[in-house]
Amino acid sequence: MSMTELERVELTCRVMERQFPIGTKPDWIDCTLANELLHYWDARRRELEAAEKPNPHMTIWETLNSANAKIERLESRVGQCEACDASLGVAIGTLRGDCRTDLRSHEHCNGTSGQCYFPDEPTTEGDQP
Repeated sequence: MSMTELERVELTCRVMERQFPIGTKPDWIDCTLANELLHYWDARRRELEAAEKPNPHMTIWETLNSANAKIERLESRVGQCEACDASLGVAIGTLRGDCRTDLRSHEHCNGTSGQCYFPDEPTTEGDQP
């Protein structure tokens, strides 16, 4: 009787787990290599199990509708992120303007006008520090 790939992988997983429990280090093998092998075979086993157990109650139409619903939710989230990004940009611009106005007002009150330097504004010579 021949074994399926899943059965071979499950057997390999059991042998690996018995031979190299996670965290142990045999003298003749690198511990990280043993752990990587364990993780590889465990992941392969889970992958094969998932492939063998499709949802029998889900038709292609239901699968497509489910995928479409997920896409719509993701598009909605992207739209929300873009709206937040735009709002944040407006808030940052307002804050920059308020800070500049306050600094210039402070300079004017102290009689030190023209000493503020904002790198993104055009300046005349002598305005830069």
